[in-house]
Amino acid sequence: MENINKYNLKEEYLVICNFKEGLARVLNKEGLWGYIDSEAKEVIACQYKGSCDFQGGLAKVKNEDNLWAFIDKEGKEITSHKYKYVTDFKDDLSVALTQDNELNFINKEVLLENSLDSKKTKVLK
Repeated sequence: MENINKYNLKEEYLVICNFKEGLARVLNKEGLWGYIDSEAKEVIACQYKGSCDFQGGLAKVKNEDNLWAFIDKEGKEITSHKYKYVTDFKDDLSVALTQDNELNFINKEVLLENSLDSKKTKVLK
């Protein structure tokens, strides 16, 4: 786990996952997930009911309403929490199930471009 063992994190976290893309998922004592860096600094606050490892600069996170969104490594929400289910990206596409049980395809390149440009996210249907 990189150099994380030199920090005593047992007081703060119940679970510390392996590092992916420089960040590790952590579960705090309140049952919320966040992310730490290799210096054990919590870079994305423990605020999520569920989380996944980063993949290509994005991670899936679940809110208290059990809805999923994608965040970047700074914790910025790239999509809103409106999906009942989202898949990992494959060939820059993710399949997402909306609250209305509609399937959407989310294009990763569009998400990242829109995030950088602060434009509205485009979702392909």
